[in-house]
Amino acid sequence: MWPRVLKVFLMLPLVGLLCLGSSYRLSGTEEFLVCPLGCIFQQIQAAIDAANDGATIRVGDGSYTENLVIQKGLRLIGTGEKKVGLKQANPQIPALQIEAEKPLQVYIEDIAIGEPVRPDPDPQKSGLKIGIAIEGPAQVLLQHITISGQHHGILSANISRESIGMAPPQVRIQDVTVSFNVCAILTTGSMQIRRATIVENHGGICGMNNFSLEDSTISKNLSTGIFILFPGVSLLEMGPVKILRNVISENGSGIMLTTGLITQEFIPSMPIPSDLVVIDMNRIVNNNDYGVAFLSKLCGIPATLRDSDPINILGSQNEIKGNHKGDLCPADYPWPPGFVKP
Repeated sequence: MWPRVLKVFLMLPLVGLLCLGSSYRLSGTEEFLVCPLGCIFQQIQAAIDAANDGATIRVGDGSYTENLVIQKGLRLIGTGEKKVGLKQANPQIPALQIEAEKPLQVYIEDIAIGEPVRPDPDPQKSGLKIGIAIEGPAQVLLQHITISGQHHGILSANISRESIGMAPPQVRIQDVTVSFNVCAILTTGSMQIRRATIVENHGGICGMNNFSLEDSTISKNLSTGIFILFPGVSLLEMGPVKILRNVISENGSGIMLTTGLITQEFIPSMPIPSDLVVIDMNRIVNNNDYGVAFLSKLCGIPATLRDSDPINILGSQNEIKGNHKGDLCPADYPWPPGFVKP
């Protein structure tokens, strides 16, 4: 079900949300145990295939070389990120793929995916390795997970022919570490990220609106810590972006915003809307380029891309200082009152 990623996603620079909680308490009581030796199941996929909707699969200590596909509601729980490792048997297929043709709920906790070595940014050289891929109307909770060594650490988007037109994924990520990837997280659906550590990737988070990032550390990503694209495409679920109480430091640029990648020539019938970003109470410091910037020729983008249209921005009490090319770009943009802490 997973084809080649659409060209629009490869164009991206490497740079009212779902309330989750009790909805993730799946009703099933069936449990399966997976371990390298002494268990009925030595492979995780075999347990997934045997499980009914709502089952719990517990994965014992060990290293598993598989490509997992989940098409039903279940819990997948390891014994810890330092104890359970998953690597792709086929590097051209996601390590863990959630495919939802109808609404389902998936809970994944306490595993590590990949190895802490950043692949070549060119997918023609390293393959388009993906840690976790999510598509279709799935509600997904990812907790206590480490993902490394992928082209996309987490990719949440309806991009296959089968999933186009379906409701987008709704994903909650908390207490995860995503490092040494080309692009840590790319999302076009509804995503809520809390207490994440997103460090030492080529690009950190790339979001096409309708996501939130709270109480997280975004640091030492070579290109951009957070890249926000408002594409104005009706097949994507529109919504605000909220960036609250994060530390965003030592990246290329801290936060980059744009409507400028998808042009009216590319999608002539889709107007680009005026969208809303809330950037509040963050510490945006010591980035190598800009603290907060619009993708524009003034702020150093390639001449082949068009400048971003204006975007509504709200927020205050951000500590923005020590960014080497400038804290804000353009400096004369009508930034909201109190956007930068005195």
